Amino acid sequence: MTVTPTDVAENLGRPAPDQNSPLYKQWDRWITAVLLVIKNRLGPTEQLDQDTLDYVVLETVSERAAVALRQGQTSTTVTVDDGTVTNRWENSTDTRGFDFDDRWWGWALLLPRTSQEGFSTRPTFAPDRRC
Repeated sequence: MTVTPTDVAENLGRPAPDQNSPLYKQWDRWITAVLLVIKNRLGPTEQLDQDTLDYVVLETVSERAAVALRQGQTSTTVTVDDGTVTNRWENSTDTRGFDFDDRWWGWALLLPRTSQEGFSTRPTFAPDRRC
């Protein structure tokens, strides 16, 4: 499976954007960017577990998309009686990149599995000799 903007929309619980829409194209560029970052750090992505790679790409792009969809929202007011809904927005620019924190690198989700051999030691104690 390769991640698509439709997968990102499903992950966010939103309707999929039209393939010609700016949102679809933006998410598609983000998917390409995430794959490029992973490739630059770990080498060819073909050597990685593809299911894990898809999961990391989907979650990373979905997280960025969720932030971008809320971008500029400063407050929301909802009143039940007499129905009032207020959303306040301010212009802001999302300048952050993609978050590749320890969830992805530290868990070694993308790194090849290696043999994990363990060993144990037996604690010993030799008392000091008295002179």
